[in-house]
Amino acid sequence: MTSASHAIFPAPPASGADLVDRHWAVDAMPIALRLATLAAAEKAVAPLVDPALRETAHTLATAYELAALLGRDALRSGSTGMTPSLERAALRVGAERANLLHRALGLQPGTDAEGLLRHAVRMCALAAVAGPTSVAHTRAWLQQGPVADRLEQAAQAAADRAAQATAEAAAPLWTIWRQLLLHPDPVTLDGLVAQLAALREQRRGVTDLTPSTNETELRLRFQQFVRERLADAAGLLAVGLRGRADPRSIALELTAQCTAARSASTGDPNLDLLAAWLELAALTTLGPQLTAQT
Repeated sequence: MTSASHAIFPAPPASGADLVDRHWAVDAMPIALRLATLAAAEKAVAPLVDPALRETAHTLATAYELAALLGRDALRSGSTGMTPSLERAALRVGAERANLLHRALGLQPGTDAEGLLRHAVRMCALAAVAGPTSVAHTRAWLQQGPVADRLEQAAQAAADRAAQATAEAAAPLWTIWRQLLLHPDPVTLDGLVAQLAALREQRRGVTDLTPSTNETELRLRFQQFVRERLADAAGLLAVGLRGRADPRSIALELTAQCTAARSASTGDPNLDLLAAWLELAALTTLGPQLTAQT
């Protein structure tokens, strides 16, 4: 009778890692395969090459991201108590494991410039949520020659496209976000604020999202709207890091901007997920200011 009741009513999760492991997307993969994949990622000094291992690592990274997002509301609310604390711990654990697996996979060959820049900033967002150790590992990964070279080329290609459209070059938004999430020093932060101001100057008002019969044009307009909202969110994070505004007001407005970005990116699941992680990373980065406020 006791064993039957335990089967129906399993014990509550004992930790954030336990909560992550119970998530349906993670639990769908056998434990032994999960452990072997994580071990391979831990040992990797170069991108994984075995096709089967790469596929498993990619699937598991996605599962950990989904499991981690269980803690989104708990991070937003800052609620106390056992359940919110476990959910925030699950958020950190899932982000840490997903970040580890993505680093082991490396930058996907054949990915376009936009895709590379988005992927790199998503890894930085995962690292920011996971904590200082993951931030340090991600910073070191970004400095590896092949990675740094590909991202530099991608950033230059994006800047060249922007210059053709606006007759003015500017640092790509994803590059700015990436630096914001890696704990910039005051001088670097001032430079990022100036770059965000340059991006704002290039805008021609708020992008129009009225219905259009041209699906390609409408998709591009929605993508531009998402970038504008995420640029505003980056500006809010920069202001918060400077300590020149009420951090709670900054956090609320930042969440609103990222929510608007996600609403406009529903046709692009990767962009939607990126916007979600940028919000969580920004809130985590602002954490000390939020905690210190009386």
